Amino acid sequence: MLRHAFVALLALMPCAPLCADPAPPDLARLLDAMAAPYLHRAAFLDHLEAALGQFQPTLAQAVPSPAEGDGYFWAIEARFGLPMEETRAPGGVVTCARYGRITLERLQLVPSSDPQVFPMMRQAAILHDDASAWPEQAVARLVCLITWDDARRVAPLDRHVVLAQLSSRFAAVSEDPDPAEVPGGVRVFGPGGYLIEALTGPATLTHVMDRAGISQTGTHQLILLRSYLLGGGA
Repeated sequence: MLRHAFVALLALMPCAPLCADPAPPDLARLLDAMAAPYLHRAAFLDHLEAALGQFQPTLAQAVPSPAEGDGYFWAIEARFGLPMEETRAPGGVVTCARYGRITLERLQLVPSSDPQVFPMMRQAAILHDDASAWPEQAVARLVCLITWDDARRVAPLDRHVVLAQLSSRFAAVSEDPDPAEVPGGVRVFGPGGYLIEALTGPATLTHVMDRAGISQTGTHQLILLRSYLLGGGA
């Protein structure tokens, strides 16, 4: 009888991760992590693992040439979300990266078309306005980009949750209308879709969180978060 019970248990075990209900990213934990740009890579990985279900980081890559010697530089690439038997593709992907002012200054001296810049832009998740938004006292910039498309593996973030979390931390929060409502617009958010931007976030003696953008268009969801490290720490 015990043998039959054990066999029945084994039959159920493969279903456990596949039959679980997908969870959305823990936005509060992600925002807490962005408020700590002084963390080393390993410590930041712990925050991501707590915020993203089934989190699996990839091996660290070589430091791209523009960031060589940058003591603030680190990069994280990972996958997350419930697994599915029929595909090896990730449920969602995340890129988080930090780089210092020395890398910023080097990039400003190199044309954007230079081949050495391409790996840096991808690995460091460089945004087009990093330089213009860089506070005078900042020594490093931190960005996280998190995206997913399959609600069977990563649940979407509820619009009301996003608004509540961002409104509690940022001074300016705005919500754009569905582009289909704008003359000439062709993109449709879809059921429950939204585009929410937040600016002027928490600022302390050690950091400033300046930007958050969270959107759901159709089945595609994107989280973009940026903060700057002020005055030191690595």
